Amino acid sequence: MIRALMARGPLLARAITLGLNLLLAVVVARLFGASASGEFFLAFTLVNFAGMLGRLGTENYAVKVLPRLLHSAEVRRAGDILKALRRRCAWGTAVAALAMTGAGLSTWWVTGSDFGLHLAMLAISIPFASFAILNSVVLRSAERVSRGAFAETGLTQGLTIVVVLVASAFTDLSPIFVSIAYVCSSVATGLISRVWVRGAARWQSGMPYDRSVIQRTESMSMLTMMGSSVLFFALASTPLFAVGIASSPREAGVFNAAARFGNLIALIPALQTTYLIPRVARGLELNDSLAVSQQLRLASRQATIASVVVASLMIVLSEQLVRLFGAGFEEASTALVVFAIGHAVIASLGQVNPIMAIAGLERQSMSLVMGSLAVGIPAMIIAAAFGGASAVAGAFMLVSIAYSLACSILLYKRVGIKCFVH
Repeated sequence: MIRALMARGPLLARAITLGLNLLLAVVVARLFGASASGEFFLAFTLVNFAGMLGRLGTENYAVKVLPRLLHSAEVRRAGDILKALRRRCAWGTAVAALAMTGAGLSTWWVTGSDFGLHLAMLAISIPFASFAILNSVVLRSAERVSRGAFAETGLTQGLTIVVVLVASAFTDLSPIFVSIAYVCSSVATGLISRVWVRGAARWQSGMPYDRSVIQRTESMSMLTMMGSSVLFFALASTPLFAVGIASSPREAGVFNAAARFGNLIALIPALQTTYLIPRVARGLELNDSLAVSQQLRLASRQATIASVVVASLMIVLSEQLVRLFGAGFEEASTALVVFAIGHAVIASLGQVNPIMAIAGLERQSMSLVMGSLAVGIPAMIIAAAFGGASAVAGAFMLVSIAYSLACSILLYKRVGIKCFVH
């Protein structure tokens, strides 16, 4: 029994961290309502987008090279690369934080909305959250998968939930308190994850910073991988902003509630990436596409079966589930049904987005995401203006399915990897 639990430890850790993502949305919604939660998550999403830009692709490059180096016991080389990545991450995220702080304060000065204050406050978390994400990649590369999962998102959101719930038991809170709690939690996570990284391997890099550790060609590849990830995140975030811009903050809160539950289905393949991506990276380095395909097809079959079961339950219980967010979220049930069906279909197409980057197809992935955005942005804005959250959910799911299908076909034709169910 103990061995079985330890073997499933990484999956349980990932499940807990992604579950905390949903719980944070529930807590904010129940404490402050649909409109206030919509403003917070609009700012939260924009700050996450800025953080991806500020990291300059460092986490993408780390997941591509560190698993092989640490698996081969090239710890000194890994330490040198990590030092270079941290320096780039520090500069990039500092600029991103300053830009978002200025944008938030300007928005608050002009409109007086809480959205501007949320944006300015959450911007402070960008460097700390980004270092935690980079540390998460290092931990997962060093086979410290459970700690890596908590370093990425779970610990920050878990601490935020605890702080907000404890404070709300003693006094009435302003919605801005959630942003303050999140910033403090991200600082704690950044420090804790750094300690975990030190214990993950005997880092031997005592050399001063050397720009030549990462060559110019690798830097360009890093930026390309970043571009692909940023565009994909933009695609995933577009529906929330489409609802917020073309409809209202309340409708954005309703959409966010449905999306958070829908993401529980996306959680199933996301759990698999925790252990799959480092293995796939090593397999591709060895040019063993057959073994990689076998791993990915097995994972896709497992994810599809589980996703269909969970999606069916969500469709049946959609009205009861959205009531967990409190009054004013009843309209989210229809959007939840759309998300449940869409995510189940996507699960059958495999782990395409993270694999495109580590398979050397980051440019093609970027082109596909740009095409998806070109089609999806106007479609989702029109859907938001005329149909609200449910219509936007439908448009988003159709675009996402088309993107995943195109990536699956491209991986098979260019790399020989079959990651879809067949």
